Amino acid sequence: MTNKQAINCPCDSGKLFCNCCEPYLAGKQKAPTPESLMRSRYTAYSLARIDYIQKTMCKKAAENYDPIDAAKWASSVKWLGLTVIDAPPPKSDTGTVTFIARFLENNAQREIAEKSLFEKINGTWFYVQL
Repeated sequence: MTNKQAINCPCDSGKLFCNCCEPYLAGKQKAPTPESLMRSRYTAYSLARIDYIQKTMCKKAAENYDPIDAAKWASSVKWLGLTVIDAPPPKSDTGTVTFIARFLENNAQREIAEKSLFEKINGTWFYVQL
């Protein structure tokens, strides 16, 4: 096992990166649930993988999204962790995930707390709205 495979996933799932978010970020698998997509998006932000962020969002969430600014911001903060508050089983093709993402910005600890909406479109989950 290489060091890359032995690291814990940034999404705080308790799983190894290679068994959690890496297959989604690498395009080898689709996230099977809204929670797994949200966790993989957090991981993508922590790694400044803005290509994945863009690929996994649509509709209102993608309006006015600036990948250049997002990449600068994601690279400028230190990601501290993710807590999933609520991730009920999806209803048909929609689901929500309530979470808190913590990060250090300008030597101050900050957090993003939100309830995000996800939609399954043609068999693939997307982040669609706060």
